[in-house]
Amino acid sequence: MGLSLRTRILLAFTLSFALFVGATAYDTYQLRALGDGLQVMNEGYLPLARIAAQLESHQERLGLDAARRDNSRPLAAFRSNAGFHASAIRAAVSRGRETATEALAGVRSPEERRALEAILGQFGRLADLAEGYEQAAQEWGAQAEPAGEAGAQAEPAGDAGEQAALAEVLRRGQELQTVVRQINSSLDAGIRRVNERVAQTQAQATAVGAVLVALALASGAAMLGWILVTLRPITRLTVEAQRVAAGDYSARVDVRGGNEIGVLAAEFNTMARALAERDRRLHERAEELKRLSGYLRSVLDTIRLGLVVVEGERVTMSNPSAQALWNAREGEALPEVLRPLQPGRHAALPVADLRMDVEVVPFGAQGRLVVGEDVTQRLKDQERLDRSERLALIGQMLAQVTHEVRNPLNAISLNAELLSEELAALSGAIEPEATEILATIVAEIHRLEQVTEHYLDLARRPTPSIEPEDLGLLVASVCRLEEPAFEQAGVVLELVGPAAPLIVPVDGNQLRRALLNVLHNARQNGAAHVHVRVAVEGERALLTVSDDGGGVDAEALARVFDPFFSRRSKGTGLGLAVTRQIVEDHGGRVRAESSPGRGFTIHVELPRS
Repeated sequence: MGLSLRTRILLAFTLSFALFVGATAYDTYQLRALGDGLQVMNEGYLPLARIAAQLESHQERLGLDAARRDNSRPLAAFRSNAGFHASAIRAAVSRGRETATEALAGVRSPEERRALEAILGQFGRLADLAEGYEQAAQEWGAQAEPAGEAGAQAEPAGDAGEQAALAEVLRRGQELQTVVRQINSSLDAGIRRVNERVAQTQAQATAVGAVLVALALASGAAMLGWILVTLRPITRLTVEAQRVAAGDYSARVDVRGGNEIGVLAAEFNTMARALAERDRRLHERAEELKRLSGYLRSVLDTIRLGLVVVEGERVTMSNPSAQALWNAREGEALPEVLRPLQPGRHAALPVADLRMDVEVVPFGAQGRLVVGEDVTQRLKDQERLDRSERLALIGQMLAQVTHEVRNPLNAISLNAELLSEELAALSGAIEPEATEILATIVAEIHRLEQVTEHYLDLARRPTPSIEPEDLGLLVASVCRLEEPAFEQAGVVLELVGPAAPLIVPVDGNQLRRALLNVLHNARQNGAAHVHVRVAVEGERALLTVSDDGGGVDAEALARVFDPFFSRRSKGTGLGLAVTRQIVEDHGGRVRAESSPGRGFTIHVELPRS
């Protein structure tokens, strides 16, 4: 198999990296040498050159002062200058020695160390010469000063001792100048030497660095070319991988050789085949899930229960029943009426005019499942059933009570009539009050018989015999029958019928009884005008009976259809209760509308089919 692709690339990179590291190390070494030279220059030769320049300046001033000595110049001034310049020379020499010592401590080059040591020795000799010069100048000043005239004008030099002292001063000054020049010469030589070495090192570093960099670049270029050739199949592999990513699992890569790319290509082909097989199985499962999902969705869309899946207060799924009940649509926020509901069962929840049973259960990590059902009609049916059962029970009780009461009432009525006839025959001997009392008894007995008849009507509750009837004609016949009673009571009865025959399936006799009860109730409400209207609204027939009487309050309005509830002292409280039972037995509904001082209205709705 040979070297692996990774090993080859690693070796190529190692070679290129080694060349670059070599070039960098050599440049670093040369830069260090340059740094040493610059350090000697900056910390040694240049500061020493400035000190040497100062020394040369002071030495020249000393020489000029000595050469210009004559009788016209005060001796004190010469001595002062000589002392000043000599002190300055000593101070400069001290600084030079310190600078040379410090520079010597940081220099690694042996040649430069020897040069600095020589310059340090020259500074030591210069210090001795400066001290000797100062002593010679003082001795000459002593020879030139007249005895007993200290501080007076100096006399011109003339004797032999003064000349000898002056010659000594000039000689020592010449020696100072010689040493200073030697120091300057040594410093100039060192500066030139450092400059030449720096220039030579720079040129050498540039040449060698350029060669190494060129080799590194050539190696890198060769390595790059080799890598590009070696990795060329990866381009093909990338293209085929993109085809696989796009869903085309037929992609294949043909790479020969035993290196890693060949192995990768073989694995890629195996993966592509596996993906193709997996895609086939997933497609089959997706089709099955789609079929099952469609089946489940059709089931959810068919059921009457409203179902909502909520995640993050947003509806993720809802069926048509939920959309109809709560306007809950997928992708929208959860309807306001469902937001505060906590997990659990919520019975008869009011939603607008409806009542719903809603159950909330946790779903998933943070979701909820809301299931609800419109139970408005069921509650109404249950209420109607309960009311029917109560009326049936009351009817049974009333039937039994009425049966027990009617026979004695009949007997009492018959005997009262006979007694009345007997009293009539004896009217001359009987007080009129007795006759009046018997008439009252007979009238009350008749009223009790009417009440018992109402009770028997409530107890019988025959099953409606449904036949098609013209509702307009039926209502008109009842109104004609009651019109004399309304006229006698001083009440105007007005009927507004439909424009065309309104055929409805009803039991005519029962519906007439219901309408009579409503009209009797309207006539007895103290109204001056009663309005009856028959109309059509969609699939329902409407019958409205309204009066302009005093009306009732909300509490009484809620009980007007309850059995035995009546606002009149002699009312039975059964008329409107029987009316509602008859209307509901026909599949309709009845409701009352009233308020104090604004009349009373009964609305009856009947199905047209």
